[in-house]
Amino acid sequence: MRKVEVFWKDTYSICEAPWTSREELEKQTNGHMPICSMGYVFKENDDYVVITQSCNPFEKDGGEEFGMSVAIPKGMIDSIRDLS
Repeated sequence: MRKVEVFWKDTYSICEAPWTSREELEKQTNGHMPICSMGYVFKENDDYVVITQSCNPFEKDGGEEFGMSVAIPKGMIDSIRDLS
């Protein structure tokens, strides 16, 4: 698997209150949540990239297990840097 660093914009909750004034909503939506995730590309298609941070290829039953995996929609990705 290819080792990568993915820079992307995550979604985030804006307010804890059920109702928010226009002014407060304007104050809280001045940016985005920049994220950098590193891992191995498990799957990639036109819509998203799935990266996994851990892989256990030595399972007793001969299968593999993966941990800390995330599917990132392509529209949220700024860049992918190959670390291999």
